[in-house]
Amino acid sequence: MRGTVHIPSTAAETKSLGLVAKYMMLGRDEHGGALAIAETENAPERVRNVLASIQKAAISSGQTSGTWGGELAGDYQLASDGFLEGVRNSSIFLRLLAGGVKQIPLRERLAITVSNATGYVRGEASARQLTSLALENEGLDPLEAVCLVIVSDELLRIASPAAVALLDRELKAGVAEAIDRQFVAILSAAATSSTASIGSTATAAAYDLRTMLDDISTNAASRLYWIGATNVAKRASALYDSGSFVFPQMSAQGGSILNLPFLVSDQVAAGKLMLVDAAGVMGNSDPVLLDVFRHADVQLDTAPDSPSTSSTVLVNLWTRNLKALLARTYFGAEVFRAGAVIEKTSISWGNSADSPA
Repeated sequence: MRGTVHIPSTAAETKSLGLVAKYMMLGRDEHGGALAIAETENAPERVRNVLASIQKAAISSGQTSGTWGGELAGDYQLASDGFLEGVRNSSIFLRLLAGGVKQIPLRERLAITVSNATGYVRGEASARQLTSLALENEGLDPLEAVCLVIVSDELLRIASPAAVALLDRELKAGVAEAIDRQFVAILSAAATSSTASIGSTATAAAYDLRTMLDDISTNAASRLYWIGATNVAKRASALYDSGSFVFPQMSAQGGSILNLPFLVSDQVAAGKLMLVDAAGVMGNSDPVLLDVFRHADVQLDTAPDSPSTSSTVLVNLWTRNLKALLARTYFGAEVFRAGAVIEKTSISWGNSADSPA
């Protein structure tokens, strides 16, 4: 059985993925499947509706369309818009995707304007001036972000609401981490300026920020964001000078500096701060898919061998009464305009005697 359904992006639905995943995994071996178990346990109506939609959308037996052998795989697939809504709170890529990044389809080539046309006011009897429009053939190659969780049958059957909520949170955190790790690498590779901070005082901090603003290329359509490491956010929020905090709109979890949003990411190296014009970045993401596997061999290691070797120890899920839940999505991002990313490194603001005694 295979089916796909979109979950509406409401606050309630973003919290139901853990329960959907639980019943999907239990339903692999029970008569009546996931929906029957959910109904027996009186699951929330929104969860039963999602499972019913998956069951109705399942590919019928004997169908020959699609990938050869796909009908025999027996795995559910769930495309969840609501899941991405939940991930957005912890993913800087998805925050920027909703806040200024040019969204273009994945897997397609498009003509992107890298130099805009210029208009002129023509005087009486004067020549009409030409303008140039520079286009580049760009496209987004999809990258896959995955989070794989192994769960025992016993845990699924006795899972408390807290355990289900934990599964939901960990799936979201795992996908967000994978997306942002690659997105930060893309931004760093495209940075046109990367210089070290000049010092630790409030005056040095102001100079660092001013030089970053001077170096970044902007226009009227720009959407600027600070993206910093966790220790930079802490330093900025606690930076103190002349009897007051320098950045009162900052906290250790983000905020704003100079009226520009400050996003915090664990994927940014310690001491690093980026200034990004989201309007100079293109990107997009697909819905999240859930895959459930019962018969598979896996290496129970957070850093598996790739490729496997003669010493790789593989565990069969079926013989251990285990199930694997794979959350995955495809996304893409690229900086298409020069000067859209600026970096400052080795930031240690507040590491001096400018703090209060």
